[in-house]
Amino acid sequence: MPSRTYVAQRLGAFAGLLKASDLAGYRLEPHPPFSVRDRYFDTDDGELLRRGMCLRVRERDTERRVLLRPIRPGDGGPTLEVALESADELEALEPLRDVLLRVTGASEPPVLLPLLSLRQYRTPRAAYDGDRLIGLLSFDVVVYELPDGPHASNELDVELAESGTEMDLYVLDPILRAEGLEAVSRTKVERGIERLPQRLTEPLLLLPHERDVLEEVLTSG
Repeated sequence: MPSRTYVAQRLGAFAGLLKASDLAGYRLEPHPPFSVRDRYFDTDDGELLRRGMCLRVRERDTERRVLLRPIRPGDGGPTLEVALESADELEALEPLRDVLLRVTGASEPPVLLPLLSLRQYRTPRAAYDGDRLIGLLSFDVVVYELPDGPHASNELDVELAESGTEMDLYVLDPILRAEGLEAVSRTKVERGIERLPQRLTEPLLLLPHERDVLEEVLTSG
């Protein structure tokens, strides 16, 4: 379903929204908060990122799940989600190995290296228009674990339910902007990669849109 992500520019406004019982006329009903840890991996030659794909291991409580998908979920590309018994078995996971071979075009199973790690502390709210569920609003404190130290970001994910409409997003949008939230088009993993330090001794980490721009410049003469 359609979704939209906002990043809070002011901490006070985000904390106020977190305590609200209604927003833009929609009733907000609390769900239990929870936390997840996301670890992203790439092949040692950076081929997944080059092809606009990401490999995520999500840990929530005692559950671990592997997700291989396009960096932007709406883009075309293979998607695989499987359970993981332990972090040590990631490269030995047969369904994942088969898809990685197909995606990267490699003849041997690729070596996976850590790319990015982040933690999310999520406080979800179900939003209703009367009895109609319009979607889920998730107030997230996202902590990007970077080499130079953690970077925290207060974010709001708005995900429409099947009974929600695009008009609901339009109704919410000006209210959220007035409260100091800014809509972003980049996913969490994209914004995390952009914050990673670049070293001259290592290959550049290029997101798909950055690579497209560079290739256009190179071919334009």
